[in-house]
Amino acid sequence: MSKRSLSVCFDWIGDAKECREGARIILPDLRLTLGEDGLQITVKKGKEDQLSVTRNGNKATILYGERVHFFRALGLLVQHIDDPLYTAKETCYFHMNGTMFDVSQSNTLMTVEHVKFLLRRMALMGLNMIMLYNEDNYEIEGWPYFGYMRSRFTASDIREIDDYAFALGIEQIPCIQTLAHLIDALKWPAFKGMREDRACLLPGEERVYDFLEQAIVAATKNVRSKRIHIGMDEAMNLGRGKYFDLHGEVNAGKIMLDHLKRVMEILRKHDLQPMLWGDMFFQRIFGKYSYYQQNYGNQSADTVPVTLENGMKQEADLSYIEAYPKDAQLIAYGYTPDTYEAWDMIINQGKFVGRAPVFAGGIWNWLSFAPNWFYSFNSAIPQLRACKANGIKEVFATTWGDEAAECPINVMLLGMELWAELGYAEDYDEKKLRERYEFVTGADFDATMLLEKIDAIPGTLENNVEGFNASKCLLWQDPLFGLLDKELFGLEDEIEAHYRKLAPVFRAESEKDSDLSREFGLYAKLCDVMEYKATIGCRLKSAYDAKDKETLARYANCVLPDLIARQRAFYEHHRALFYDQNKPLGFEVFDIRHAAVIQRTETALWRLRQYLAGEVDRLQELEDDRLYRHMAPSFDTHLNYTSLISGSRISYAASGIMANKAGQERTGKMPIFT
Repeated sequence: MSKRSLSVCFDWIGDAKECREGARIILPDLRLTLGEDGLQITVKKGKEDQLSVTRNGNKATILYGERVHFFRALGLLVQHIDDPLYTAKETCYFHMNGTMFDVSQSNTLMTVEHVKFLLRRMALMGLNMIMLYNEDNYEIEGWPYFGYMRSRFTASDIREIDDYAFALGIEQIPCIQTLAHLIDALKWPAFKGMREDRACLLPGEERVYDFLEQAIVAATKNVRSKRIHIGMDEAMNLGRGKYFDLHGEVNAGKIMLDHLKRVMEILRKHDLQPMLWGDMFFQRIFGKYSYYQQNYGNQSADTVPVTLENGMKQEADLSYIEAYPKDAQLIAYGYTPDTYEAWDMIINQGKFVGRAPVFAGGIWNWLSFAPNWFYSFNSAIPQLRACKANGIKEVFATTWGDEAAECPINVMLLGMELWAELGYAEDYDEKKLRERYEFVTGADFDATMLLEKIDAIPGTLENNVEGFNASKCLLWQDPLFGLLDKELFGLEDEIEAHYRKLAPVFRAESEKDSDLSREFGLYAKLCDVMEYKATIGCRLKSAYDAKDKETLARYANCVLPDLIARQRAFYEHHRALFYDQNKPLGFEVFDIRHAAVIQRTETALWRLRQYLAGEVDRLQELEDDRLYRHMAPSFDTHLNYTSLISGSRISYAASGIMANKAGQERTGKMPIFT
């Protein structure tokens, strides 16, 4: 942002008057004030996909195609305010380019004011679409248990966000679920008889469609857009739960299609234009050629050889394509680093089904407290190259909150800026990304990139290609018997030095004026904790086995008390940041996690003191040999909190997750595009 206040005077030519309200909103962030003696800016509307800025001394002209282009152009002008002869011209490669924020799975429902803050940043970036992915965090009249005891957007909240977004040239598209991913709603007895399984609605049940019509109306009635994202992804057990009891064995692909047709009747009735995740349908149509290879029980199909538009030879079920409703736009999506060819294939599969698909990628915020930039950059760059080559005009980046993602949402501003810059240039330009990001947020690019190192500890493969999430796993696991300790033996000194080195970098950034100053403060305190917490189980086990009571006494008298103080400081910062940016309900999840790990550290201290005082002759927690979690060395991704904190049954879900990936060979093979 501009480091000094500037005076400007706008001359709105013709249709450009539509930007007036948005300009009023954005001026304070740019430290601009209106004044007759300021920089004279003429604003005109021109070609749809073009924007330009031309300045000559005290006069400048902004030419824009759609409203959001004006705000990006204004930002470019202010960014280069020291250049009296600045000129820039950009082409917008996508008609729709935006961000989807998960406000349900992450138990972090942003306040309206924080959504507005993000909208202002999106406008300066030139992003023109926002989705608030919402499973049950909105109100449906007559369904009080929908979102019960969860923070929810009210009807007035949604309307206020839409008005604000509209002024900035940003479309708010409702984003809900109409089949699966409804575990938080369906857990209540009020939904009895409407469940296929614990997360999925029961297709064919009439009460389900009555409910869905009310949900669709509630989600859309307070927004201008006629578009809606209806979800329908990852219906893992469709046809294998209550539906099987009622109807016997039916292919999940048919169930999906029948359910979609019923939902489409509702949407057409209300004049709505839907898009939906494509995984279930791509699998059913293309079988073994599908990018989505999970077995959802829907891959049985009569396929014939086909040739995609790009010349790829595949097989497809043409009868299923024929039956698929052509006004239901599929979303081709993927999040992992992969080749250009992989994205080219899925885009062309979408084209083959009929209408050009929307493409969605991901800004990796959902593994832990830290973002994964390697995954974010090395998926987005080839994805958007493939979109441009194939004429795809609608794209968006997702953020997710799987299992209560801890990563603060402001950190995603770098990923959002990446998608914006890829939308206004032919290809990736790190210099321009760096300059734009630092202008829009005030945060240091290199320091923000360094955040991924919180997870990429010594011992992980280059670029942390396994996606290890140390700042989740090693933070929350037990201090006495960490289930991942075996992987860490021999790395203790390096890991502790790693966090000692990171902490002061983030602390220095927290003292600067930027959109991420408080987040950097959180990360500094996290690294303070991790310096001890990441390796404490290994240190205690090694000292105990060696009967090194001097080291154990040092941990009891100095290290553990210091760690507890650091944990409490980190917790208090996390709590303050959460309540400043989000509605209150939801932090209880983090309260429980922080309280559990602090209390277990207190118990570790108590047990050590018992042992050192001779009150017990051994510590059973430190007696057992440590084993590799997956029977071989592995730093892989663990999304489920309950599988990290105990070898005992915390939940039934933990038992299934802990059986994953046993003995897999580690490999660093992964394409790198940046």
